[in-house]
Amino acid sequence: MASIILYDGGVMGLFVKSLSVSTHSFQLIAVISVNILCFLFNSKKYFQLYRLNSLSIFLFLIFTLHYFFGTDFLNEYSVYKFELLAFNLLIFTGMIPVIYDFSNLRLLLGIIVLNVIIRLIFNYFLPDINNEDFILASDIQRNTYGEPIVYSRLVGFSIIIVLFHFKKIRKYLIPLMFIVLITIATRTILFVILLLLLYHFFLVNRSRFTIMKVMLIGFLSYLFLFYINEIEILFKGTRLYSLEGGGRLRMISDSFEMFQNSPFFGEGTGSFSKLHSSVSYFNRAYPHNLILELLGENGIIGLFLFVILLISIFYKISFHKDKKFVLFLGVYAFISCMTSLELPNQFLIFNLMIIVVFYKNIYYENSLSN
Repeated sequence: MASIILYDGGVMGLFVKSLSVSTHSFQLIAVISVNILCFLFNSKKYFQLYRLNSLSIFLFLIFTLHYFFGTDFLNEYSVYKFELLAFNLLIFTGMIPVIYDFSNLRLLLGIIVLNVIIRLIFNYFLPDINNEDFILASDIQRNTYGEPIVYSRLVGFSIIIVLFHFKKIRKYLIPLMFIVLITIATRTILFVILLLLLYHFFLVNRSRFTIMKVMLIGFLSYLFLFYINEIEILFKGTRLYSLEGGGRLRMISDSFEMFQNSPFFGEGTGSFSKLHSSVSYFNRAYPHNLILELLGENGIIGLFLFVILLISIFYKISFHKDKKFVLFLGVYAFISCMTSLELPNQFLIFNLMIIVVFYKNIYYENSLSN
């Protein structure tokens, strides 16, 4: 299940890739298998949970159909985006009846963190390109195995899980994971995690002792890994040193132009890559902003359908005792999708949708017990 939720399949994904098998194919087979097991184990509960979440499934299907009708089947990238969104629909639908018990959810979150920790060790000792040193490689953004844009989001995801669900070990894990974010230098993820941690420790949990322990361990670990004389090299070798942003201002302008040309239905799925791909000194396939992407490619209708889908899933989430965890994860996922990745690859959003459904299942189960 952890391999299904993790974008790259986690530790299992490494094994699958070594066999030259598609990670997504493996995940799809896995979710179908888990779904069948849930049906065989408790068919009554299986259908109850589908009835509970039927509206969200229906809205997801409607949004996917809108995406389909905007697909240009002569454009390979457009087809790729539709196929990946359909994959996310299948994963979301298949995972709905899997968890309705808090202990099982906590176990799943723990295995996700364990997967990411093993990936940290793997990335440190086995960098992908030319056996360069992982920490001070000339271009850390591209020398980490599994794309730093994805990898950094998984690390941030794990930090939020540890923050709320594994409090006894968070004073050790969070500083080390935060150091990994510094080495990867994915700016948005680094800064949003920093802000969430500061908000949590200073406003939510006001224990000064806890704050000092986290800050001290993080600071000492930072000095131990990078040394004073290598800090400048580290930052100059990463995108943290660049404020240009990869042509994002131009991409915003191009997205608005597409939206003005077709405000209701958009220019079509994947059309940004075809109509406005040459920005700054890069070629970009998507506008690096979820809202602009939906408005430009799928129009007001596409954005409206997606927002309604999220509202249907988050409805009544405030009743759950772990609402702070969900809200932190929601803020993290929303901000991260404003700066990189196209919609079908926004795995944090889709993971959030699945986890919220699990919480709704747990709340429903507890209400029946009461």
